[in-house]
Amino acid sequence: MPSKRATASHSEYTFVNVDLASTERPRRTTQARAHTARVIRQRQTRDPSTQHATNARPANAVVPEMAGKTSSTSSARILAPAKSSTQSSQSPPITQEDGRSDESPENQHVAQKLPSPRPLSPVFGALTVDAFDAGTSGAAVEAADYCLNIDWPNLLTPEETTVWFQLFCKQPVIFHGFNYASATHGDILRNQVSRSSRRDMLAHKTQCFHLLRDLVANLDDDNVELVLFAVMIMWHYDLRDEEIGDTGSLPFVPHLPGANWLSVYGRTTGVEAHTRPLMNLLDRAGGIGNLKQPGLAFAISCGDLIAASIANEKPGLPLFWKDAPPVEEAANMLHMPPPTSCVGYGFVTLVPGGLPAVAVDALSEMCAVDALLGNARLRCLKARQNKMLVDVRNAAQYRLLSLPSWEELKEDDRTVRSRTAYELCILTAVLYSNAVIFPLPLNTGWHSRLITRIRDTIEHSALSSSSSDTSMLIWSLFIGGIAAYRSHDRAWFEMNLQAALARARIYRWNDAEMLLTAFMWSRVACSMGAAVLWDALDTEYKSRSTSVVAIRSQIAL
Repeated sequence: MPSKRATASHSEYTFVNVDLASTERPRRTTQARAHTARVIRQRQTRDPSTQHATNARPANAVVPEMAGKTSSTSSARILAPAKSSTQSSQSPPITQEDGRSDESPENQHVAQKLPSPRPLSPVFGALTVDAFDAGTSGAAVEAADYCLNIDWPNLLTPEETTVWFQLFCKQPVIFHGFNYASATHGDILRNQVSRSSRRDMLAHKTQCFHLLRDLVANLDDDNVELVLFAVMIMWHYDLRDEEIGDTGSLPFVPHLPGANWLSVYGRTTGVEAHTRPLMNLLDRAGGIGNLKQPGLAFAISCGDLIAASIANEKPGLPLFWKDAPPVEEAANMLHMPPPTSCVGYGFVTLVPGGLPAVAVDALSEMCAVDALLGNARLRCLKARQNKMLVDVRNAAQYRLLSLPSWEELKEDDRTVRSRTAYELCILTAVLYSNAVIFPLPLNTGWHSRLITRIRDTIEHSALSSSSSDTSMLIWSLFIGGIAAYRSHDRAWFEMNLQAALARARIYRWNDAEMLLTAFMWSRVACSMGAAVLWDALDTEYKSRSTSVVAIRSQIAL
């Protein structure tokens, strides 16, 4: 950022164009300079302490008005080089060419008439050209650099990034919003509240809300998307104390842990107070599908999907990734082997009472996506390929969360199906997906809530005593037991898993893993956590089973 004025009459800064010709101060006349020097000498003579303070100031220091002094110039701050006391005492009285003293009233107001620099508009509001001096903060430059090089590249396409940066430069409400947002994003990455709590960042947040209030008060159709953009920023980036700190991790190995910044945005659940205005603005704009601002619909849809995954609720918006290709087509485009036709067959043949067709389709799709992501995790994909892979994943996650509740199923399905089996399959699939396929941080407690619901569902059913339901039950207990590592629920899962394995006469790890792969299971993602869980079984049971050392050796192979 330049700190000095260019010699040309027009200079282009990073964010705005400034016509410097109109901001130059007029050259001071001989009378003005003489008057300034005389006032300084008078003040030094009247108050020796002022003389000492003036001598201690650097050149070009600002000389504030003296308390208790009355003068026609005391209301203005005078900018002038400081002179030593020797020079001041030896300087002869300065008179004008016609012999009149410089103390004449018509010369007393010269310093007050000097104009201040023109404000930079519109981005910086009341800031002046002096804001670009070397001694001031480069927070705006830091925010722009952070957004362009860290935040947006993993979230947007290059074309969308260009449009967002133009808004950052031209729209004050977006400028202030992203200044605060970049500080919040960085604090989450550093795992400590530092920049977002600074006074200047809180000022950006406050100014963004003030501008939003003014825009909403005069809302018209042309500004709906601009207001929606600003509300989306503040909805995503409002940091709370519980979202900072060591959140730990589950004993799963996620496929794409950093895709679309899930590790960051997954820690902010969105401000509930902004949700209703966001939905109202979307209705005013004609729905998520009618938004014209590049990247805006995607960002809002991602936030909605993350919030739904954390709460295990249906998404509140229509499916944004409806154009994502099917899993088999995506595998062909990525030159990878497509998932086998038998993937997820356990949801078709091993669930007591069977599952409704809509549930079988959604769960089978998640199993296929799980296999696709497992094959892609070690490949070096281009940005376009990675985006397609993420779109396929997001669409599958959306359809899983959108499955109807038991009460919403058709009467025929509720008559012949098992409610416990239906709900247990969905709960376990969401737990697995949130840990492996759509990996979320743990600070929001989503895993604890799902583990508790899985345990309650099993305890209040007859599954634990029925030998015909052991396959699905073993899969659910394995996923829940791995996720309950180091929690108070872990012992309960270990005890019930051992009982279910004994009823199914499964004593070897290979037999257990073969059963698990019939459902939603990735060997790479789950094997280490499963090995620790298997090793925690009672000694008597382990004497007839494969040890953890053997399991880990199988993983290495």
